[in-house]
Amino acid sequence: DDAAVAATCDPPLTTVAQPLGDMTPLLTELLLRQIEGVGERVESRVLPTQLVHRASA
Repeated sequence: DDAAVAATCDPPLTTVAQPLGDMTPLLTELLLRQIEGVGERVESRVLPTQLVHRASA
């Protein structure tokens, strides 16, 4: 999730930035559908990510 601490490490760590703001409502919806029995099969969703290249890679 590209945590801020990754940039302060020595060497700074390469991370993957994830759209947490988009993930939260989507995961909530999927969880509620599972609880209610509407989503009987596991769904897969692909959200955009970004490689944050730093000195570790």
